[in-house]
Amino acid sequence: MSTTERTLTEALHQVMVEFESEMLAEQKTGAAISKKTNRFIKAVIYMFFAVSIYLVIQAYYLTTDVKLLGDNMVQMYENFGKMADDMNEMTGSVVHMSKNVQTIPVMSTEMGKMVAHVGIMRDDVVSMAADVKTMDSHLGFIDVAVSDMAKRFIHLNQSVQFMSRNVGKMAQPVRKMPFM
Repeated sequence: MSTTERTLTEALHQVMVEFESEMLAEQKTGAAISKKTNRFIKAVIYMFFAVSIYLVIQAYYLTTDVKLLGDNMVQMYENFGKMADDMNEMTGSVVHMSKNVQTIPVMSTEMGKMVAHVGIMRDDVVSMAADVKTMDSHLGFIDVAVSDMAKRFIHLNQSVQFMSRNVGKMAQPVRKMPFM
């Protein structure tokens, strides 16, 4: 082998040694980046899993609270119904009192004064009866509004339950991951 060939072979060998060392350095850098990337991906997946669990828990609490609110609205509706019944009974009593006041016979002078006072009271009672009838009609509107609100809360409860099922479905892929 001649010196030129030997020098060329040594130069080629030197280039290959340098290339190999550069490739090893690149491989170490790639492995470090891969390791950091894997840790980051695992951290993000764990964070998504934790947020999903938190949202499921919050959806459960929201469903419970909405159901409790619906129960309270039903109770309030029942109480308004009882109050309307009581108002009807009071209206009947006021009308009866008005009739009794009208049937008082004319008596002596002192009784005349008393009848005048009773007449004024009767007019006030008639006015009150009209106000009670108006209140009774307003309670009917409130009854309808409360019924409508109860229906809306039932729909809201169903929507929250649907959202809860959707969150459960969204969490299924995370549960199937191999690191879980």
